[in-house]
Amino acid sequence: YICVLLCIFAPTMNGFDIKTVRVRILCDFLNRGGGTLDAMHQYINERLAFSNLDSIQLRTLQTTIELLRKGDFMHSKMHARNCSKLFKVQVISKQYAWHPESQRPQFGDLENNERFTLPLLSGILKRYERIPAVQKILDKLPEIFNINASEMQAASLVYIHGPRLALLNDNAYEDKIIQLAVTILEYIHNQKQIEFAYLPVNAGAASIKEIILHRVAPMQIRYYEYYYYLIAVDIEKKRVVNFRLDQIHKLKVEPYLNDENQIQYFDIKILEQTYRIKDLYKNVVGVWTYNEAIPVYEIKIEFTDWAASYVRKLILHPTQRLIYDKPENKTLCIALHLKLEPEKIKGQPVTERSAELAFLLGRFRSYAKVLSAVETF
Repeated sequence: YICVLLCIFAPTMNGFDIKTVRVRILCDFLNRGGGTLDAMHQYINERLAFSNLDSIQLRTLQTTIELLRKGDFMHSKMHARNCSKLFKVQVISKQYAWHPESQRPQFGDLENNERFTLPLLSGILKRYERIPAVQKILDKLPEIFNINASEMQAASLVYIHGPRLALLNDNAYEDKIIQLAVTILEYIHNQKQIEFAYLPVNAGAASIKEIILHRVAPMQIRYYEYYYYLIAVDIEKKRVVNFRLDQIHKLKVEPYLNDENQIQYFDIKILEQTYRIKDLYKNVVGVWTYNEAIPVYEIKIEFTDWAASYVRKLILHPTQRLIYDKPENKTLCIALHLKLEPEKIKGQPVTERSAELAFLLGRFRSYAKVLSAVETF
Protein backbone atom coordinates (compact mmCIF):
# COMPACT_ATOMS: atom_id res chain seq x y z
CA TYR A 1 0.00 0.00 0.00
CA ILE A 2 2.82 2.39 0.74
CA CYS A 3 4.25 1.85 -2.77
CA VAL A 4 0.85 2.68 -4.28
CA LEU A 5 0.63 5.90 -2.26
CA LEU A 6 4.13 6.96 -3.25
CA CYS A 7 3.19 6.54 -6.90
CA ILE A 8 0.16 8.77 -6.30
CA PHE A 9 2.29 11.39 -4.58
CA ALA A 10 5.09 11.46 -7.17
CA PRO A 11 3.57 13.96 -9.63
CA THR A 12 2.67 16.33 -6.78
CA MET A 13 5.80 16.24 -4.72
CA ASN A 14 8.51 15.89 -7.36
CA GLY A 15 8.75 18.34 -10.22
CA PHE A 16 5.30 19.77 -9.38
CA ASP A 17 3.77 22.73 -11.20
CA ILE A 18 4.20 25.60 -8.74
CA LYS A 19 1.35 27.61 -10.24
CA THR A 20 -1.01 24.69 -9.63
CA VAL A 21 0.16 24.50 -6.02
CA ARG A 22 -0.65 28.20 -5.57
CA VAL A 23 -4.05 27.87 -7.26
CA ARG A 24 -4.82 24.89 -5.09
CA ILE A 25 -4.13 26.82 -1.89
CA LEU A 26 -6.19 29.72 -3.24
CA CYS A 27 -9.11 27.34 -3.85
CA ASP A 28 -8.78 26.04 -0.30
CA PHE A 29 -9.01 29.63 0.97
CA LEU A 30 -12.18 30.19 -1.08
CA ASN A 31 -13.63 26.85 0.04
CA ARG A 32 -13.29 28.07 3.62
CA GLY A 33 -15.47 31.09 2.83
CA GLY A 34 -12.93 33.46 1.28
CA GLY A 35 -12.04 36.93 2.57
CA THR A 36 -10.07 40.05 1.77
CA LEU A 37 -7.09 40.13 -0.56
CA ASP A 38 -4.74 40.66 2.41
CA ALA A 39 -6.24 37.66 4.26
CA MET A 40 -5.89 35.57 1.11
CA HIS A 41 -2.28 36.71 0.69
CA GLN A 42 -1.40 35.81 4.28
CA TYR A 43 -3.14 32.42 4.08
CA ILE A 44 -1.38 31.40 0.86
CA ASN A 45 2.06 32.42 2.12
CA GLU A 46 1.56 30.54 5.39
CA ARG A 47 0.66 27.40 3.48
CA LEU A 48 3.61 27.84 1.11
CA ALA A 49 5.98 28.27 4.07
CA PHE A 50 4.58 25.12 5.67
CA SER A 51 5.53 23.23 2.49
CA ASN A 52 9.00 24.88 2.40
CA LEU A 53 8.09 26.89 -0.71
CA ASP A 54 8.84 30.53 -1.48
CA SER A 55 6.28 33.17 -0.54
CA ILE A 56 4.63 35.33 -3.21
CA GLN A 57 4.01 39.05 -3.66
CA LEU A 58 0.60 40.64 -4.26
CA ARG A 59 1.33 40.87 -7.98
CA THR A 60 1.87 37.11 -8.17
CA LEU A 61 -1.30 36.60 -6.13
CA GLN A 62 -3.31 38.59 -8.69
CA THR A 63 -1.78 36.42 -11.42
CA THR A 64 -2.79 33.30 -9.48
CA ILE A 65 -6.40 34.53 -9.27
CA GLU A 66 -6.42 35.04 -13.05
CA LEU A 67 -4.97 31.54 -13.60
CA LEU A 68 -7.87 30.16 -11.57
CA ARG A 69 -10.44 32.12 -13.60
CA LYS A 70 -8.89 30.97 -16.89
CA GLY A 71 -8.58 27.35 -15.76
CA ASP A 72 -4.87 27.55 -16.62
CA PHE A 73 -3.54 24.98 -14.12
CA MET A 74 -3.54 21.22 -13.54
CA HIS A 75 -7.02 19.99 -12.68
CA SER A 76 -9.43 17.20 -13.58
CA LYS A 77 -11.27 19.21 -16.29
CA MET A 78 -8.31 21.00 -17.85
CA HIS A 79 -9.00 19.39 -21.26
CA ALA A 80 -12.69 20.25 -21.32
CA ARG A 81 -14.16 22.75 -23.77
CA ASN A 82 -14.67 26.30 -22.46
CA CYS A 83 -12.36 25.55 -19.56
CA SER A 84 -11.94 29.29 -19.00
CA LYS A 85 -15.61 29.62 -17.99
CA LEU A 86 -15.70 26.90 -15.32
CA PHE A 87 -14.26 28.70 -12.31
CA LYS A 88 -15.62 32.09 -11.28
CA VAL A 89 -14.41 34.29 -8.43
CA GLN A 90 -16.46 37.31 -7.37
CA VAL A 91 -15.46 40.36 -5.31
CA ILE A 92 -18.13 42.06 -3.20
CA SER A 93 -17.17 44.78 -0.73
CA LYS A 94 -13.51 43.74 -1.14
CA GLN A 95 -14.39 40.16 -0.11
CA TYR A 96 -13.23 37.42 -2.48
CA ALA A 97 -15.49 34.34 -2.75
CA TRP A 98 -16.74 31.73 -5.16
CA HIS A 99 -19.45 32.92 -7.53
CA PRO A 100 -22.71 30.99 -6.87
CA GLU A 101 -22.58 29.55 -10.40
CA SER A 102 -18.92 28.58 -10.25
CA GLN A 103 -17.68 25.03 -10.32
CA ARG A 104 -15.00 23.93 -7.85
CA PRO A 105 -11.83 22.45 -9.35
CA GLN A 106 -10.99 18.92 -8.36
CA PHE A 107 -7.32 18.08 -7.80
CA GLY A 108 -5.99 14.55 -8.01
CA ASP A 109 -8.70 13.35 -10.42
CA LEU A 110 -10.70 11.66 -7.70
CA GLU A 111 -14.31 10.95 -8.55
CA ASN A 112 -16.95 10.65 -5.83
CA ASN A 113 -16.76 6.85 -5.88
CA GLU A 114 -12.98 7.02 -5.50
CA ARG A 115 -12.74 9.41 -2.58
CA PHE A 116 -13.38 6.77 0.06
CA THR A 117 -10.43 4.68 -1.09
CA LEU A 118 -8.34 7.17 0.90
CA PRO A 119 -9.82 6.47 4.34
CA LEU A 120 -9.58 2.78 3.42
CA LEU A 121 -5.83 3.14 2.84
CA SER A 122 -5.58 5.33 5.92
CA GLY A 123 -7.16 2.62 8.05
CA ILE A 124 -4.75 0.02 6.70
CA LEU A 125 -1.70 2.23 7.22
CA LYS A 126 -2.58 3.31 10.76
CA ARG A 127 -0.84 0.25 12.14
CA TYR A 128 2.44 1.74 10.92
CA GLU A 129 1.76 5.39 11.75
CA ARG A 130 4.75 5.59 14.13
CA ILE A 131 7.04 5.29 11.10
CA PRO A 132 7.84 8.89 10.03
CA ALA A 133 7.32 8.35 6.27
CA VAL A 134 3.93 6.72 6.85
CA GLN A 135 2.85 9.51 9.19
CA LYS A 136 3.81 12.08 6.55
CA ILE A 137 1.69 10.26 3.98
CA LEU A 138 -1.28 10.15 6.34
CA ASP A 139 -0.88 13.85 7.18
CA LYS A 140 -0.66 14.88 3.51
CA LEU A 141 -3.60 12.85 2.19
CA PRO A 142 -6.33 15.40 3.05
CA GLU A 143 -4.31 18.31 1.65
CA ILE A 144 -3.20 16.68 -1.57
CA PHE A 145 -6.59 15.25 -2.50
CA ASN A 146 -8.73 17.99 -0.93
CA ILE A 147 -10.47 15.51 1.39
CA ASN A 148 -12.16 16.93 4.45
CA ALA A 149 -11.84 15.57 7.97
CA SER A 150 -15.19 13.79 8.00
CA GLU A 151 -14.41 11.99 4.73
CA MET A 152 -11.00 10.93 6.07
CA GLN A 153 -12.53 9.45 9.23
CA ALA A 154 -11.22 5.90 9.25
CA ALA A 155 -12.91 4.85 12.50
CA SER A 156 -15.64 3.13 10.49
CA LEU A 157 -13.01 0.84 9.02
CA VAL A 158 -11.85 -1.70 11.59
CA TYR A 159 -8.93 -3.39 9.89
CA ILE A 160 -7.83 -6.55 11.70
CA HIS A 161 -4.14 -6.96 10.99
CA GLY A 162 -3.62 -10.16 12.90
CA PRO A 163 -0.85 -10.68 15.47
CA ARG A 164 1.83 -8.02 15.88
CA LEU A 165 5.52 -8.69 16.20
CA ALA A 166 6.29 -7.92 19.81
CA LEU A 167 9.02 -7.96 22.39
CA LEU A 168 8.57 -7.63 26.14
CA ASN A 169 8.62 -3.97 27.19
CA ASP A 170 9.10 -2.78 23.61
CA ASN A 171 5.87 -1.62 22.01
CA ALA A 172 7.71 -0.24 18.97
CA TYR A 173 9.41 -3.54 18.17
CA GLU A 174 7.47 -4.15 14.95
CA ASP A 175 8.32 -0.65 13.76
CA LYS A 176 12.01 -1.44 14.28
CA ILE A 177 11.62 -4.57 12.17
CA ILE A 178 10.03 -2.53 9.38
CA GLN A 179 12.82 0.04 9.62
CA LEU A 180 15.30 -2.82 9.22
CA ALA A 181 13.40 -3.95 6.12
CA VAL A 182 13.63 -0.41 4.72
CA THR A 183 17.38 -0.37 5.37
CA ILE A 184 17.82 -3.69 3.55
CA LEU A 185 15.71 -2.44 0.63
CA GLU A 186 18.21 0.41 0.26
CA TYR A 187 21.07 -2.10 0.12
CA ILE A 188 19.16 -4.08 -2.52
CA HIS A 189 18.65 -0.93 -4.58
CA ASN A 190 22.35 -0.05 -4.35
CA GLN A 191 23.34 -3.70 -4.95
CA LYS A 192 25.61 -3.84 -1.92
CA GLN A 193 26.53 -7.06 -0.16
CA ILE A 194 25.70 -7.09 3.53
CA GLU A 195 26.75 -8.94 6.65
CA PHE A 196 24.97 -9.55 9.93
CA ALA A 197 24.89 -11.85 12.93
CA TYR A 198 21.95 -14.26 12.91
CA LEU A 199 20.33 -16.59 15.40
CA PRO A 200 18.69 -19.55 13.61
CA VAL A 201 14.92 -19.82 14.10
CA ASN A 202 15.23 -23.30 15.61
CA ALA A 203 17.75 -22.07 18.20
CA GLY A 204 16.73 -21.01 21.68
CA ALA A 205 16.24 -17.34 22.41
CA ALA A 206 19.16 -17.36 24.83
CA SER A 207 21.49 -19.47 22.67
CA ILE A 208 23.99 -16.69 21.93
CA LYS A 209 26.61 -19.33 21.10
CA GLU A 210 24.55 -20.32 18.07
CA ILE A 211 24.71 -16.86 16.49
CA ILE A 212 26.37 -17.07 13.07
CA LEU A 213 27.88 -14.31 10.94
CA HIS A 214 26.47 -14.26 7.38
CA ARG A 215 27.59 -12.43 4.26
CA VAL A 216 25.01 -12.32 1.47
CA ALA A 217 23.68 -10.45 -1.53
CA PRO A 218 20.18 -9.27 -0.51
CA MET A 219 17.55 -9.88 -3.22
CA GLN A 220 14.04 -9.48 -1.78
CA ILE A 221 12.02 -8.74 1.34
CA ARG A 222 9.00 -11.06 1.64
CA TYR A 223 6.16 -10.85 4.15
CA TYR A 224 4.41 -14.06 5.14
CA GLU A 225 2.20 -14.97 8.07
CA TYR A 226 3.09 -11.83 10.08
CA TYR A 227 6.87 -12.20 9.68
CA TYR A 228 9.33 -10.36 7.44
CA TYR A 229 11.98 -12.38 5.61
CA LEU A 230 15.15 -11.52 3.74
CA ILE A 231 15.69 -13.59 0.60
CA ALA A 232 19.37 -13.52 -0.30
CA VAL A 233 22.12 -15.28 -2.22
CA ASP A 234 25.05 -16.69 -0.28
CA ILE A 235 27.70 -15.98 -2.91
CA GLU A 236 30.38 -18.12 -1.28
CA LYS A 237 28.13 -21.19 -0.91
CA LYS A 238 26.29 -20.42 -4.18
CA ARG A 239 22.78 -20.92 -2.88
CA VAL A 240 19.61 -19.02 -2.02
CA VAL A 241 18.96 -18.57 1.68
CA ASN A 242 16.26 -16.84 3.71
CA PHE A 243 16.42 -15.13 7.08
CA ARG A 244 13.66 -13.97 9.40
CA LEU A 245 14.36 -10.32 10.13
CA ASP A 246 13.46 -10.54 13.80
CA GLN A 247 16.21 -13.16 14.25
CA ILE A 248 18.95 -10.81 13.03
CA HIS A 249 21.05 -9.98 16.08
CA LYS A 250 20.40 -6.45 17.37
CA LEU A 251 18.34 -5.87 14.20
CA LYS A 252 21.48 -4.57 12.55
CA VAL A 253 22.99 -5.14 9.09
CA GLU A 254 26.14 -3.57 7.70
CA PRO A 255 27.68 -3.32 4.22
CA TYR A 256 30.26 -6.06 3.70
CA LEU A 257 33.83 -4.73 3.45
CA ASN A 258 36.70 -6.74 1.95
CA ASP A 259 40.24 -6.90 3.34
CA GLU A 260 41.01 -3.55 1.67
CA ASN A 261 38.03 -2.04 3.53
CA GLN A 262 36.07 -1.65 0.28
CA ILE A 263 32.31 -2.16 -0.04
CA GLN A 264 31.50 -5.25 -2.08
CA TYR A 265 28.78 -4.95 -4.73
CA PHE A 266 26.84 -7.53 -6.75
CA ASP A 267 24.92 -7.60 -10.02
CA ILE A 268 21.28 -8.18 -9.10
CA LYS A 269 20.18 -9.04 -12.65
CA ILE A 270 22.82 -11.75 -13.01
CA LEU A 271 21.91 -13.28 -9.63
CA GLU A 272 18.18 -13.15 -10.44
CA GLN A 273 18.80 -15.05 -13.66
CA THR A 274 21.32 -17.48 -12.18
CA TYR A 275 19.15 -18.47 -9.23
CA ARG A 276 15.77 -17.90 -10.95
CA ILE A 277 14.63 -15.76 -8.04
CA LYS A 278 11.34 -14.79 -9.70
CA ASP A 279 10.35 -18.46 -10.21
CA LEU A 280 11.81 -19.77 -6.98
CA TYR A 281 8.57 -19.53 -5.01
CA LYS A 282 6.17 -20.60 -7.74
CA ASN A 283 5.62 -24.09 -6.30
CA VAL A 284 6.13 -23.47 -2.60
CA VAL A 285 4.12 -21.83 0.15
CA GLY A 286 5.48 -18.76 1.87
CA VAL A 287 9.27 -18.46 1.95
CA TRP A 288 10.47 -22.04 2.05
CA THR A 289 13.10 -22.85 -0.54
CA TYR A 290 13.90 -26.22 -2.10
CA ASN A 291 16.67 -27.65 -4.19
CA GLU A 292 15.83 -27.23 -7.87
CA ALA A 293 15.95 -31.00 -8.30
CA ILE A 294 13.07 -31.52 -5.84
CA PRO A 295 10.02 -32.54 -7.97
CA VAL A 296 6.67 -30.78 -8.13
CA TYR A 297 3.49 -32.70 -7.24
CA GLU A 298 -0.16 -32.07 -7.94
CA ILE A 299 -1.73 -32.36 -4.51
CA LYS A 300 -5.50 -32.77 -4.24
CA ILE A 301 -7.03 -31.59 -0.98
CA GLU A 302 -10.63 -32.04 0.10
CA PHE A 303 -12.27 -29.62 2.53
CA THR A 304 -15.49 -30.39 4.36
CA ASP A 305 -18.14 -28.58 6.38
CA TRP A 306 -17.13 -25.05 7.48
CA ALA A 307 -13.67 -25.45 5.90
CA ALA A 308 -15.25 -25.93 2.47
CA SER A 309 -17.23 -22.74 2.91
CA TYR A 310 -14.13 -20.89 4.12
CA VAL A 311 -11.94 -21.94 1.17
CA ARG A 312 -14.64 -21.60 -1.50
CA LYS A 313 -13.82 -17.97 -2.27
CA LEU A 314 -10.15 -17.94 -1.33
CA ILE A 315 -7.00 -18.49 -3.37
CA LEU A 316 -4.66 -20.30 -1.00
CA HIS A 317 -1.91 -20.56 -3.62
CA PRO A 318 -1.27 -19.17 -7.13
CA THR A 319 -1.36 -22.68 -8.63
CA GLN A 320 -4.76 -23.47 -7.10
CA ARG A 321 -7.27 -25.28 -9.35
CA LEU A 322 -10.82 -26.34 -8.51
CA ILE A 323 -11.46 -30.09 -8.83
CA TYR A 324 -15.03 -30.15 -7.59
CA ASP A 325 -17.44 -28.17 -5.45
CA LYS A 326 -20.43 -29.93 -3.91
CA PRO A 327 -22.27 -27.49 -1.65
CA GLU A 328 -25.04 -29.99 -1.07
CA ASN A 329 -22.49 -32.34 0.51
CA LYS A 330 -20.47 -29.52 2.09
CA THR A 331 -17.33 -30.65 0.26
CA LEU A 332 -14.82 -28.85 -1.90
CA CYS A 333 -11.67 -30.19 -3.57
CA ILE A 334 -8.78 -28.16 -4.93
CA ALA A 335 -5.39 -29.05 -6.43
CA LEU A 336 -2.11 -27.29 -5.67
CA HIS A 337 1.23 -27.74 -7.42
CA LEU A 338 3.88 -27.88 -4.71
CA LYS A 339 7.32 -29.33 -4.16
CA LEU A 340 7.56 -32.29 -1.78
CA GLU A 341 10.58 -33.74 -0.05
CA PRO A 342 11.33 -37.41 -0.95
CA GLU A 343 9.63 -40.05 1.19
CA LYS A 344 11.71 -41.15 4.16
CA ILE A 345 9.51 -44.20 4.53
CA LYS A 346 7.04 -45.62 2.03
CA GLY A 347 3.58 -44.13 2.43
CA GLN A 348 4.80 -41.18 4.48
CA PRO A 349 1.99 -38.60 4.82
CA VAL A 350 2.27 -35.70 2.40
CA THR A 351 2.14 -33.12 5.18
CA GLU A 352 5.28 -34.68 6.70
CA ARG A 353 7.08 -34.06 3.39
CA SER A 354 6.16 -30.38 3.34
CA ALA A 355 6.32 -28.36 6.54
CA GLU A 356 4.66 -25.38 4.90
CA LEU A 357 1.73 -27.46 3.63
CA ALA A 358 1.27 -28.87 7.13
CA PHE A 359 1.30 -25.30 8.44
CA LEU A 360 -1.24 -24.20 5.83
CA LEU A 361 -3.66 -27.07 6.51
CA GLY A 362 -3.17 -27.24 10.27
CA ARG A 363 -5.81 -24.58 10.90
CA PHE A 364 -8.46 -26.81 9.30
CA ARG A 365 -7.71 -29.84 11.48
CA SER A 366 -9.78 -32.86 10.41
CA TYR A 367 -11.80 -30.75 7.98
CA ALA A 368 -8.99 -30.83 5.39
CA LYS A 369 -7.69 -34.10 3.94
CA VAL A 370 -5.01 -34.78 1.30
CA LEU A 371 -6.55 -37.16 -1.25
CA SER A 372 -3.55 -37.71 -3.52
CA ALA A 373 -0.12 -36.42 -4.52
CA VAL A 374 1.05 -37.19 -8.07
CA GLU A 375 4.38 -36.03 -9.45
CA THR A 376 4.03 -33.70 -12.43
CA PHE A 377 6.17 -34.03 -15.56
